[in-house]
Amino acid sequence: MAENQQKIVCDAAYKYAQMDANGEIYFCCPPWVGFYSIGNIKKHSFSEIWNGEKARIFRRQFIENNFTICKTDICVRNDIIGDFKYPPESDISPKPEYFIFNYDSICNVRCIFCKDKNSKHNKRFDYFEENMDSLLDDMLENVKIVVPSIAGESLFSPSTVSLIKKINSKFPNIKYSITSNGLMITKENLKKLDITSRIYQFCISVHATTKNTYDKLVKNGDFDLLKNNLKYISKLKKDGIMTSFRMNFVINAYNYKEMPRFVEWAYELGADVTFWKLLDSEIDKKTFKKLNIFDINHPKYNDFCKVIKNPIFKTDNCNIADSVLDMQSVKKSFIKQITDEIKYMI
Repeated sequence: MAENQQKIVCDAAYKYAQMDANGEIYFCCPPWVGFYSIGNIKKHSFSEIWNGEKARIFRRQFIENNFTICKTDICVRNDIIGDFKYPPESDISPKPEYFIFNYDSICNVRCIFCKDKNSKHNKRFDYFEENMDSLLDDMLENVKIVVPSIAGESLFSPSTVSLIKKINSKFPNIKYSITSNGLMITKENLKKLDITSRIYQFCISVHATTKNTYDKLVKNGDFDLLKNNLKYISKLKKDGIMTSFRMNFVINAYNYKEMPRFVEWAYELGADVTFWKLLDSEIDKKTFKKLNIFDINHPKYNDFCKVIKNPIFKTDNCNIADSVLDMQSVKKSFIKQITDEIKYMI
């Protein structure tokens, strides 16, 4: 490694795992690692996968500060855990402490910038459900935090609800990080699943501060219900029942003017804010062109640039760049999230 080359330190290959609808296992968000799968649970046990040859190749590159497998231009985990020490390559790595399930994309709403346009089980993974008991025993042996679903709406999916119930019965110490649009996060629903005291974090996709804008972006939603549920989540955080509360906002031509008020609203609720850039991989080209406020040729681009100069975006609970958003703008949020998770795991 060149003397002036910064060493990137990342523990993803030692503490994190994600499973997709096809049974592929990843160390990190699949696009960030170029969809490099370390194995498939339909073919091998999780224990075999976790310390298998593909996993060792990945870790070996990390030890050598070689991140050619990773898409470092879009990854937001670079250099976020500077004090993490890579174990010797010969060591058997303990199983992950953080597990993400990404196998059911069923959802109760349709966001216009989401690539999944229907509410059916279009990623139903029957093999996992049929073998859930034995697979979970192997996969979650060392896990402290589980994301039950990152592809769809957790509490709307029968398969994800079944997963949560199974984890509850088998792993009483595991906490949940719930990614949701917030519409089903009610006191009654959490009580029904018996997970109120087991929530580590809520990440709620909101995208607007007014009903008019919300209705344009989220089909079949209910903005008034969402606002009430956000108040309930806020109370859980303020009462110390959960650790982290984050509100997400995908910036586009319909909602960019509401960004300053969104930061204020999140602050009032005791939440952090992450502003995300609209991705062309998520939607059709026509819709992307219409919504992509980051395009310098967009008729509202100059107005957008004025909005993001607002000093409110420098507040502690807000995660956004000072100029036109790039992937570094979410890095601050991810650093905070990962740091909080590490403190919890310790």
